[in-house]
Amino acid sequence: MSRFGNGTIEGRVATLIPVVTSDPMVRRVGPLRDSLRSNPDYDSWAGPRSELHELDRILVWGETDSADVLAWIVSGADPDAWPLAVWTRGDVVWTVHDCGMVEFLHKLLTADFPRCPISDTSLLGIPHARFLHDREEERLANEGVYPWDD
Repeated sequence: MSRFGNGTIEGRVATLIPVVTSDPMVRRVGPLRDSLRSNPDYDSWAGPRSELHELDRILVWGETDSADVLAWIVSGADPDAWPLAVWTRGDVVWTVHDCGMVEFLHKLLTADFPRCPISDTSLLGIPHARFLHDREEERLANEGVYPWDD
């Protein structure tokens, strides 16, 4: 995040910024919305459930255009040790991945997962994925340019 900031990868995955703000237009890292935490459909987990598999521990860092949620499971003082979890709209389940955010995105874009971890398979195996910072995407939109057209 310190190198690239928040933005969008190939128009399909948004990375959120860890910033404190009350501006609802700023896409930022935060807890799972109350409406989702209270929805039983969001409390389903792949594999055996552990004490870490609690919706109150979810800290959202990204989202997909397919309505998937990309998050960490807050599990201690060291954020680098937090497990990564993905809620896929297609499977309606949280899946925990043993990697960090950057490794997850790299593995997604290089198709290095045994099964696609998100609902949209169009990002698998993209050798040179494009990233646009939110400010640049907004600037282009104001000029009437949609940058994700091929």
